[in-house]
Formats: sequence, C-alpha cells, structure tokens
Amino acid sequence: MTKPIVSTVIPMYQSAATVADTVRSVQRDMDASGLGGDRAEIIVVNDGSRDRGPEIVAQLADEDRRIRVLTQSNRGLAGARNTGLDDARGEWVRFLDADDLATPGSTGRLVALAEQAGTPGACGSHRLIDESGLSMGRVSCAIGNRAGCVGLDELLTANRMGVGTVLTRRGAIGPMRFDEGLRVCEDWDLWLRLAQSGVRWTVSPGWCGPMKLYRVRRGSLSKNFESMLAVGSGVLRRAFGRMGDADGEGCQRGLRGQSLAFASMRAVSQSPDAVARAAAMLLGPVEFGAEQLAEAAVWGVLLGLGERPEADGPERARWLGRLLEWWDSMGVVPPLAELAGRTVRPSCVADLCVARARTAGASELVIAGAGHNGMALVDAARRAGVSFRLRDDRLNDRPGPAMDPALGARVQPLLAPLSPGQVVICTPNHDGTLVDQLCAIAPAASVIRWRTVHGDLADDERGRIERLGSLCLAGAA
Repeated sequence: MTKPIVSTVIPMYQSAATVADTVRSVQRDMDASGLGGDRAEIIVVNDGSRDRGPEIVAQLADEDRRIRVLTQSNRGLAGARNTGLDDARGEWVRFLDADDLATPGSTGRLVALAEQAGTPGACGSHRLIDESGLSMGRVSCAIGNRAGCVGLDELLTANRMGVGTVLTRRGAIGPMRFDEGLRVCEDWDLWLRLAQSGVRWTVSPGWCGPMKLYRVRRGSLSKNFESMLAVGSGVLRRAFGRMGDADGEGCQRGLRGQSLAFASMRAVSQSPDAVARAAAMLLGPVEFGAEQLAEAAVWGVLLGLGERPEADGPERARWLGRLLEWWDSMGVVPPLAELAGRTVRPSCVADLCVARARTAGASELVIAGAGHNGMALVDAARRAGVSFRLRDDRLNDRPGPAMDPALGARVQPLLAPLSPGQVVICTPNHDGTLVDQLCAIAPAASVIRWRTVHGDLADDERGRIERLGSLCLAGAA
C-alpha cells in the first residue's frame, strides 16, 4: 500500500450534529489538494461517543477508503489526538476538531508552503462561523515574525496558531504528544515544546485564504474562564521554566496578556457577578493600552459570548454595559474609538470601498495588497460583479506561493501603468508611498484608501456605541 502524504486526525466525542460536515469538508479539501486514493488518510478517533456519531462516520468510511475509524474509551481531546497520531502513516499531520471545517485545498497549500520554505510545518488563518455555519465576519490570523514564520518567540507571547490550521511533518513531532492532563491549551503546550526543539511553521500569506472555519458556540454560562486562565498560565510558566526564566519579564508580560484576554471574556459574560470575577482574574497592577483593551473586548464578545460585536439588539446593550463597568473598575478611560474601529467588519469596509470605486466610474479595480484585507476586497468585487486586478510588492508580476490559479491570473506588477477606467484601492500595508508612486505614473488616477473608508465607518460606529453606552449608564444609575 502506498504511504499517504497527509494524515488528518479528527477526535470525535458526542459530535453527531457536526461530524459528517467536518469529515466531508476534509474530503473536499483532499480532493481539491490532489490527495485522492492512497495519498491521504482521514483518521476519526471515536473517544467513547454515546451518540450516533460513530454510526455516521462508519457510513462515510464505507464510501471512502481514505477514512479510518479508531475506537477507545474516553480519554479527552488530547488523548484522542494522541491515538490518531500514534496510528498516522502520513508524512504530514493535521488535526481538526469535529465541529470545525477544513477549507477546500487548504492542506495542499500548507504542504506547498512548508516544502517551498523548507520548514517542518506551516500554519494559516481561520474564519469564525456561528453554530449554524454562517460567517461571523472575522478572520483570526496566525502572527509570524519578519521571516514569515511562527516559532518560539511568537508562541511565548500567546498561542499564535489555531489547531486546525497547523500542518506539521510527522517526523518533526517524533515522540512528543499532547499532554493528556490538560483539558484546554493542550495544543499550545505541544506547539511550545516543538518550537523549543527547533520546529518552525511558515505562515500562509493572506492570498491563501483561511485554512479552516472555526465554529463558535453562543453563551458563556457554561464556560469556565477562570479555569482556562489557570491552565493557560501554567502552560506558559512551564515553557519559560524549561528555559530557566519562569520569573522573568517575558513570562510576566505573557501572563498579563493572558489575564486580560480571559478576564475580558468574563467581564462581558452572562454571569451576574461578571465584573467582580473579572477583576479577580486580572494580573496587575499594570496599565494596558487602548488598543489592547479594545482588542480583548472584541474577542471576548466573539469567543466568550459567541456574539457578533456589531450586531444590534438587547444582548449588545447588556455586554456593552458590563464592559463599561469593567473598564470603570480598572480606572481607565473607555477606549470607545478603538472599540469602534475593531467592531467594524473588514467585509463592510471592502463593500464600501468597491461601492465608492463604482461611484468614481470604475470599470476595473486595481487592488493594491494581497493580504487579508486585499482578499476581503477580492470577495467584495466578486459579489459586486466588478472586474479587478491584484498588485502586491511580494508578487511582482507572478502568482504567489500556493495562490489559486484563477487569482494568480489577475496579478499585475505593482507599478504597472494604469488603464482608463481603473480605480486603485490601497490596503493599509500598501498605502503611503505607493499612492504617491501611482499618482506619479497616472496623475489623474482615482485612489481609494482602505484606512479612510474604515475611519468613516468607525466614526459612525462610535456614535452608535456612545449613544448605547449613555443609555446603559443611565439605566445603571
């Protein structure tokens, strides 16, 4: 039998409602990645499920020989992943939870990126979806260094990689396994240990798109943020301890960041004593910047509550009231401008950029920047039925690594002459001197800046937040 190139491990426990969609997503991913036949294996580990999940997967396995089912008594998420890893035969290994979805072709792109860069792994972004599978309008990006990799330095600040977006060479993992004593953060713990052994992961560029869709559950009453913080802090302390620096400033800085993230989730939660419990979690005294506070708040609403921060309604009034109370207890000026800026969805900015370009008479868009914002503009142009070209200083005049061929065909040199009817939309990373250069080439060119459009939407959003915040404070009084 031919040795598979990739093994995808899916732990399954009480996942009957979602596991079929998850497995089918991996099948589509493998097909789009050219991994048919014996070139891939999908290992589903039944971790003692008592629902119809095992029956559902068994039916799928009858139809696709790439699917194998392993059964064991319940050992938890880490134990199920370890069982799959022990049984895996692929050169590369990827782990996916039974309620998330792989995106088509993502595994092939990750393999190509790692092989081209010569690194033992690759990682990428993931898009948030709600329980019904609808997009929540947010992409969580893997954050690498200037060399485009995630390594030890990056992981010592926070978990920079979502588990289902990570592909690692099985030989680089070697005998290391997930810590079965951890109920959360077990992936971060393994990434840290691997990074300390020298493993690095190449970060996929924005033009590769998200590697998976991450399903967010609504509600916060059953989420134990205090326990999550305790476990995450322990993982970080152990990592620094292995380096002999458990009491150093680097560790303390990471712990403070962890405490702000989980305390913010608690502060906006549905618990009646949310603010008091959040205050007890915060590691201090320390001053956090306005951007830090706003970012922690937005992700607290997204991941802690499972709500869209921009969505109007009673729940928004509740979490905003708790958030203002939380910030007041910290003695900080509410960073409403920063909160508004982070509440605006990139897709809304992209749609308005395209609308303004059409108003300016665009027959074709020139999208300057192929990162995540650039891809939001590509999606907006396709929704609007507007032709576009793509320019990025990392691409010059050829498709980028692991870029979709249809998108690659639209790549132009960054400073190519502009044609009549072309309107330029500059993403933040390609703003500034690029605009001056384009205007020197074509003085009459119409240029729309992402920053300007985002600022306009953020101003409107801030007005709504201030009005709602005033009502919350008046009601509390």
